[in-house]
Amino acid sequence: MIVKILYLILAHMLGDYFLQSDYLAKFKGSDDYILIVHCSLYVVPFIVIFGVTWHLIPLFLIHVVIDRLKARHNKLTLWQDQLIHYVTALIYFL
Repeated sequence: MIVKILYLILAHMLGDYFLQSDYLAKFKGSDDYILIVHCSLYVVPFIVIFGVTWHLIPLFLIHVVIDRLKARHNKLTLWQDQLIHYVTALIYFL
C-alpha cells in the first residue's frame, strides 16, 4: 500500500508540475482549451503507472473543476488545490 501511495504522489507531481509548461500554467485560468490540455496531460502519468482504467474519468473531471476554481475564480489556495487532488487520487486509486 505504501508503494501505491508513493506511485500516486509521483503520478500527481509529474502530471501537475513536470508536464505543465509555464504557458499552460499562465493561461489555463483564462482559456478552457488550455485547461483541458493541462488536465489531459495530468492523467498521462496515471495511465503510464496504473494503465487505462475508469478511475481516470473522475480524476480528469475533478481536476478540471478544481483547477478552474483555483486558476479562474481564485476560490482555492494552492494548499486546498493540492489537498483535493491528492485526496481524489487516493479515493480512486487505493
